[in-house]
Amino acid sequence: MNNCANTVRAESGGVSFFRILLICLSALAAASAQAERPNILLIMADDLGYSDLGSYGGEIDTPHLDRLAAEGVRFSEFRATPMCVTSRVAFLSGMPYHAAGMAHERVKPLPQSLREAGYLTATTGKW
Repeated sequence: MNNCANTVRAESGGVSFFRILLICLSALAAASAQAERPNILLIMADDLGYSDLGSYGGEIDTPHLDRLAAEGVRFSEFRATPMCVTSRVAFLSGMPYHAAGMAHERVKPLPQSLREAGYLTATTGKW
């Protein structure tokens, strides 16, 4: 009887080991897949002139933003509007302000699209 009890314990321990191994391998695979996706940091600022940042030729010392710009994507084609909301809506929806309408059902905001692609999103400020 004693041998039977030891066998059951060994098998139970074996099952637990393989479950833990499977969980660890799954976590490693998920981390590896996640590492292949680029990080996205979107900064939108009101009342910031084109040449206010060092990365765009400005006189103001902005070393951290300049480094981010050098390692990422800089936007250089734009148009100015008298209200900041038009830029935000167009950028977040991919549609012109007059056509988007934030309550429109066919408009999927950028953060929602990113979440559906597996990204974690956060916003701060006046979104």
